[in-house]
Amino acid sequence: LVSPPVAPTTTVTVTADPNFAVEGGSPGAFVFHRFGGDMSSNLTVGYQLGGTATPVDDYTPPGTAIIPAGQTSVTKQVTAVADDVSDPGETVSAVVTDGAGYTPGNPAQATITIDE
Repeated sequence: LVSPPVAPTTTVTVTADPNFAVEGGSPGAFVFHRFGGDMSSNLTVGYQLGGTATPVDDYTPPGTAIIPAGQTSVTKQVTAVADDVSDPGETVSAVVTDGAGYTPGNPAQATITIDE
């Protein structure tokens, strides 16, 4: 008799704090939080970016999200590129995807608005 796989007990959420970035100024940030489960090792969080802003042209992509062992969160900055193009209100969204050792929690999506 084979037992069914056990679902991970760790959940990961994402928030935006601050939820805006200023072109050529202060960055926005996505904060990935983990709840429950084993905290003794690093946790690499999978996520997808979306929104109306274009990576590289409008913002610097935040890169890999790794929550360090013993920690409950990691912050990934989103820096808006000063591009001299009038495009106020563009957005960058992050959505937590399923990954090894965790499931997406609530909220699993956060948005940063880019200001001129």
